[in-house]
Amino acid sequence: MIFYVFSMLSLFAFIMLSLKQKHSQGKIIFLFGAGLAVFFGIIQRRAMPMESVVVRWAILFMKFIYSVAPYFLGLFSMITLVHAVQRLQKRRKSRKYLALVALSFLLLFLVVIVIWNKFTIQLRWIHSLEYLLAYVLIYMVFSFLLFVISVIIHQFKQIQLSQDYLIVLGTGILPDGTVSKILQYRLDKALSFYKKQKEQGEEPVTLIVSGGKGPDAPQSEAEVMKQYLIQKGMDPQNIIAEMNSVNTHQNFLFSKNIITKKKIGDKGVFVTNSFHILRSSLYARQLGVDAIGIGAKTPWHYLPYALVREYIALLLIYRHFHIATALLFLGIALILR
Repeated sequence: MIFYVFSMLSLFAFIMLSLKQKHSQGKIIFLFGAGLAVFFGIIQRRAMPMESVVVRWAILFMKFIYSVAPYFLGLFSMITLVHAVQRLQKRRKSRKYLALVALSFLLLFLVVIVIWNKFTIQLRWIHSLEYLLAYVLIYMVFSFLLFVISVIIHQFKQIQLSQDYLIVLGTGILPDGTVSKILQYRLDKALSFYKKQKEQGEEPVTLIVSGGKGPDAPQSEAEVMKQYLIQKGMDPQNIIAEMNSVNTHQNFLFSKNIITKKKIGDKGVFVTNSFHILRSSLYARQLGVDAIGIGAKTPWHYLPYALVREYIALLLIYRHFHIATALLFLGIALILR
């Protein structure tokens, strides 16, 4: 029963924070805790009539997870390894991504041992490791679903049409120097907001297009974005190009400097793709940029990769929380086994 009480308290905290705060990082932790508490509450009361039905379905689910966990985690570790190596090519001294490479190799090594044991030597202690991997997968699936839910929730946010500035976060441009489909969706979303605010009779919002120049790019992302918006009929007077940033953190840092220097105003929003809003909101909050995220759509073929990549990035940002929670999750699971 104590798990259900904890779940209700966590859910109450989530609702209260949702009403008071713009940014969602703290809220998600409470929602995460509420979900885990319900899970363990069901396990604790599995002999009760209502919980027994849930447990029967949960057992079927666990059998499925137990059978696929090594293969799924092996695939996940390889995807994570590729992502970390790609990031290290740009940031060679990043201890964060070096640690991610090491963890990916470790997980891949454990997965290989479990699969090898399953079809050859059949050692009992390695079967216990397979059981733990199944719980690791449950934890990852649960946390990933919460991440996806939060992405969906952001799609329905209502933003007031009385903003001083709008930051468009840049992303890669095509080799011919034109905007990519993902970047086009961001710019179209920003342009739509600009037109709606203007039609409402408010002062036109100032657009800050933020993005630097890649090593092989003919122009900076900001220059290409500005040209696109002008071609779509936007007044150049309302566009400021920030051409020095190379990542999301710098997008907000350098844009904030422009906002402060030009005394644009305090009320603002930023536009990025929906899957990117959570991490972007975190950087904005860290840098004191009080802006709400607006989510642009994402091409369906790119969405699965984008969600997994963002999930990995958020795991890294909240690595201490996830390590502590995962260990607690495994500990309680072993006790209730």
